[in-house]
Amino acid sequence: MYFQLAYKNVWRNRRRTVLTQISILFGVLVIIGSGNFINGMQRDWAKFEINSNTGAFQLEHRDYQELAKSEALKVTLENGAQLVERIEKMPGVRAAFGKSHYTSEQVEESIRAALRHGCKRFDLYFMTGIPSQTAASVLETGEYVRGLYERTGNDPRLLPFISPMAPFLDDWGGTVATHRSLDEDDRAEVAAALIAGCRKIPGQAGYYRALAGIVARLDGPLERLSKRLPGAERRAFEEPEMRRMLAVKQG
Repeated sequence: MYFQLAYKNVWRNRRRTVLTQISILFGVLVIIGSGNFINGMQRDWAKFEINSNTGAFQLEHRDYQELAKSEALKVTLENGAQLVERIEKMPGVRAAFGKSHYTSEQVEESIRAALRHGCKRFDLYFMTGIPSQTAASVLETGEYVRGLYERTGNDPRLLPFISPMAPFLDDWGGTVATHRSLDEDDRAEVAAALIAGCRKIPGQAGYYRALAGIVARLDGPLERLSKRLPGAERRAFEEPEMRRMLAVKQG
């Protein structure tokens, strides 16, 4: 009885009932759509922060969170370059450049498979100037290619190339630090531009290398250079992460 009475009241005014149902349905769709939109934005923000700033993970001194702002130089990681090199060799970690989705063995198997299936030409590119790379490791590329040719039967269709992502700019930085025509203000201006480049373009190595060359050949304490930098660049220059990157030497 009550159900029949309710049913009659609902459909007594069909237009009102239909409009009410449409309004409820629209409200539910808006709530679902808004939730998905917010979740998507949060994922994009997280990806942007990882790609442009923090990376997928960070290594910190045990007291970094407590002392980073007040005494940053006391929480700088010692032997940072060697630590990065050790991590790169761990299972599952391809390199600081982020190539974690395949291994060298998988690349070589792809080359052999392509050649077996009639590939007419296989271009293989090697990059120089990527993060944590040294001049010594670049020279090892030749030996690797020699072994790769042996493992692929010296197939002439395999054509390796090597090209710079960024040149080794340590020597250029050393010239900036020691050239007689440049004074301390000139060097600080160059250093500020390099620091700005380090902050704007994550993942590159050229700016860090040039800046490391300046620091290595600078005549006098770093504080003298730091005091001549603009405020934002000076703070970035004193960050532990910056000092860690500048500790990566050319081999």
